Amino acid sequence: MFNIRFGEIQEVEGFQLFDSENQGSDIVVAELDGEIVGYMQMDEGAEDAVIYFMESNKKGCGAALIDWLKNRVGYILANNTVDTAVGFYSKVGFAKSNHSTGYYGQICMEWIQED
Repeated sequence: MFNIRFGEIQEVEGFQLFDSENQGSDIVVAELDGEIVGYMQMDEGAEDAVIYFMESNKKGCGAALIDWLKNRVGYILANNTVDTAVGFYSKVGFAKSNHSTGYYGQICMEWIQED
């Protein structure tokens, strides 16, 4: 349904919540019928990834981005998750993490691949 691929920052600058100050050197986009409908800013290592920000405007797009990333790495940290996103991350298999960022009112969520 969604085509997920690495993208360029210029492709997502028009999104409502885009902020060039967000962390994450990797941009991953989700396309539907040739149109970019979601993205995430992240850093990917050899076996893990940190998500700093996600935004989408189509139902199922966020889960598709997460599934794409789960197929690439064994550990994902969603850094500085706002309260309203905790339900989404829980639904796609994440749990609250003991990782602390120091930002008041924000928590981290993590997903660990099961053996």
